[in-house]
Order: sequence, then structure tokens, then C-alpha cells
Amino acid sequence: MRRLLNLIPESYKRMARNHAPWLIGLVGLMITASRWARIYIKRVLVVAYRLFLLWPARICASLAGFILMPFRIAPPFQKFRNMEQRRSDETRIAYQVGAPLQEKIAWIVSFTGVSNEPRVLRQSQALMDAGWSVVVVGYQGHTETNPNWHFVKMSASHPYSSDEIHFHEFLRRAAKVLCRLPLGRIWRMGMARMHHAHIPLWRYHTKTVRDFAKAHPELKADLVLAHDFHSCEVAFAVRDQFKAKISVDCHEYARGQYAHDPAWVKYTLPYVSGMHDYYLPRADSVTTVSAGIAKLMNREERLKRPVQLIRSTPFYRPFEAQEPRDRLTVLYHGDISHVRGLHMAIASMPLWRDEFDLLLRGNGDPVYIEHLRTQAEGLGLGHRVRIEGPVPFDQIIPRANEADIGYFVHYDASPQKRFVLPNKFFEYVAAGLALCVSDLPEMASLTRQYDMGHLVSDYDEQQIAASINAFDRASIMRFKRNALNAAKELNWDVEKEKLLAHYNTLL
Repeated sequence: MRRLLNLIPESYKRMARNHAPWLIGLVGLMITASRWARIYIKRVLVVAYRLFLLWPARICASLAGFILMPFRIAPPFQKFRNMEQRRSDETRIAYQVGAPLQEKIAWIVSFTGVSNEPRVLRQSQALMDAGWSVVVVGYQGHTETNPNWHFVKMSASHPYSSDEIHFHEFLRRAAKVLCRLPLGRIWRMGMARMHHAHIPLWRYHTKTVRDFAKAHPELKADLVLAHDFHSCEVAFAVRDQFKAKISVDCHEYARGQYAHDPAWVKYTLPYVSGMHDYYLPRADSVTTVSAGIAKLMNREERLKRPVQLIRSTPFYRPFEAQEPRDRLTVLYHGDISHVRGLHMAIASMPLWRDEFDLLLRGNGDPVYIEHLRTQAEGLGLGHRVRIEGPVPFDQIIPRANEADIGYFVHYDASPQKRFVLPNKFFEYVAAGLALCVSDLPEMASLTRQYDMGHLVSDYDEQQIAASINAFDRASIMRFKRNALNAAKELNWDVEKEKLLAHYNTLL
């Protein structure tokens, strides 16, 4: 390096020493100027992009979404049109005539097995007790339907050909992809509705239920109840046919139901948001199951009126607090699936006192249920873990009364899970059970208010075991009595008065 410096003439060295500060300043000024230039050029390009590309694209997309919202793309081929005609002749809807029609008629639309869907059963009974006739649209559950219902049984299959299915699948997938584009709210609503309208089974339901409503003017609805956004297209078709009022009952906080899943947020949330953006502002009212979810929806949705809270409480039946037996039974009943975290309960059982058994009762994923059995056997707990099938709706609470502790612990992974207030919570209360539930706002508030049990502060084996082991026979008996006292207030006889008063304000 020294040799290279010696090759530079001395005059150049003197010039560099004399003018170095100016040269450094000039280079710095050039760099700064170029940076400013880049910033301003970028800003000019952004403004040009928005002015000449993005905003016109959004305007065109909004117009396209607005135009497409009322319509669904029909299959263009002749054999598809023939299939449409065949469906008009074969509605494939089974209709069960119920009690004599009353002056006021309500339709309840739910994409569930309605004969064992607790919220449908309670709403329909409240309306019938108040002198309404009820038309229930849904699938057949695993129990008999109420003979007083006018039951419109939807088919669990559709008559589409494989070519039609491929056609609708292409449009459904294309609409779901287009729904993700940042082209504005109206565009998202249009693409979400197109995606929904080309799900073959749901498309078929919309047509057949609309045709059924047209064919039965004697069932003219005064009020239509849609259970969650999935059933809104069918329910709004009935509303439009009869010019009725409509209320959407949201069991879940759909915008945040699976917020812990990045794939769901990326691919499905735009569709869910589009459906909510379209249907909920058009509903005459919206009801939901917990105060936390109601608060979120009031903040995020453009509603005609604030969300009405209607809790999922059971019918009131007096029970006696059962004295704890030699073996203490911890009961979970409901859906047996991985998202319920029942594997965590079994994993914590080696830390439980030996006097506790775990009873899981309900339907679920057979693979997961088998995994739970294998897990229990592997931990040497096969004799302490029982898994049973579901019981009829009217036996859920009497059978639960035979247990000691009602269990529902899961991970706070999303806004929906944070503000959950499920049927089973109130069923445990009605059955007079001590509670072992997650320390999440809605459940924790009521558990503390009525002193009904212990809260699990964190989702791990040690915390679950600590909460279970905190129970003894004396505290279980005290919590049982407190739960039965709370059941006198937390029951459907109280909630249905709020429900009926709310619906009467719509008419």
C-alpha cells in the first residue's frame, strides 16, 4: 500500500489535502440531493399510480361488484340449463306440516341439524309459547324434530353433474382469489357473494328454499331469523319473497373466529368480511351470545341498531345438588375435536389426585377420539377416562347433574375464543356442577359473580391440574349449591323475554 502511495505525484497529494473538505462536502451534497430526488420521484410515481391506476380500478371494481351482487353467474351451456329446469321440477325438499297456523309466522334458517341445535330449539319454543307459528329450515339432526314445527328439511346432497360442479368450483375459487384484492369494500362484497353463491350445496339450497316459499304463500313470514352469515343468502331470499323483517343471530365472532390461523386470515377472512359487510347492515337486527362479541360487532359492523345480547341459556329445571361420591367426575360435554383442547386435559391427569375421573360426552372427529383413547392408555389412565356418545337434547342437563365438575378450558387464541360463552357453560350451571373453566372475560365474570368454581389462569397441564386439585368435597358442594342458585337467573325463561321484546320492536 505504501508503494502505491509513493507512485502518486506530490502535487496531487498537496491538492487533495487542500481541497479534501470541499470534495467531501460536494459528494455528501450529491448523495443528499439524489436521496431527495428519489423520495420525490417515488412520491410522484405513487400519486400517479393512485390517480391513473388504483382509483380508476377501484371505481370499476366497485361498479362491477355492485352489478354482480344481485346476480349469480348461470351455467352457459345447454345441458346446464336443462339441469336448472330439472331442479325446478325436483325441489328435493321434505316438508313436515306442523301445528295450525297462527296470525304471526317466523322462519328460522340454520345450516345445522336443527332438531338438536340448542339455540334453534330455544328460539322456536319461545316464539311458539308467545303465539307464533314457526317454520324451521335446516338439516335433520340425530333426534326427532318438534311436531309443532313446520319443518322444511334441506337435502344434504345436490343433483349437480360433475361438469356443473367443475364450473361452479372454478367460479368459486376465482371469486375467492379476487376477493383478496385491495379494491375496496364493494368489490369485496361482490366477490364474497359470488364465492358463496357458487358453493354447489348452498346454491342449491337457495334455489329450492326460494321455490318452496313461492309455492307456499300460506307460510308468509312476518319475521325471518338467519343463524350466522352462512344462512343469510337463503334467509334473505325468504325475506324478499314475503317482504318480512329479518334478524341475523351470530353464534360466533366470525371475523376473528380463526384469527390464530395465518392461512385462514389470508384466504378466508376476506370472504367472511365481505359477507358480513353485505348482509349485516341490511338486517333489521343482529343478536349474539356474549357481551364481548356484541361490543366488537358494534364497533366493526355498520348496523341499523346496536347488537342485542341474547345468551345461550337453557330452560330452567329445578335440580338437587348431588353429594360427591367416592370417585369425583369431571365432565366435558359437546363437540370432541382438537380445537377443544381435551388432549391437554388428559395430559394433565397424571398430576390430578387419584380420586378424579374424566368423562367426555359428545360427537366429534373419530380420528381425534381414537387419539384421546390412545393417549389415555399410554399414560395408564384408561380406567379413569371415559368417552361416551351424545345424549338426547332433553337429557343433556339431567345426565350432567350426575357429575361433580363441569370442565371447559381452551387456549385464548382469537377474539372469538376470548369472548366465548358457550351453551355448555350454562348447561353446567343448570345441572348444578362446580365449574373449572378458562379465566377468559365472559366465563370468568359469571363464575366470580356467583362463586361457582375455579378458573384456569393459563393453558398448560400444571395450571389445569392445580385448578382441579383445588377442589375438595366441601368446596364442590358449596359451588354446586351456588350454581343452582345462579341457574334461577341464568336461564331461558329470563332470556326469552328479552328475545321476544326485541323481536316485537321489529314488527
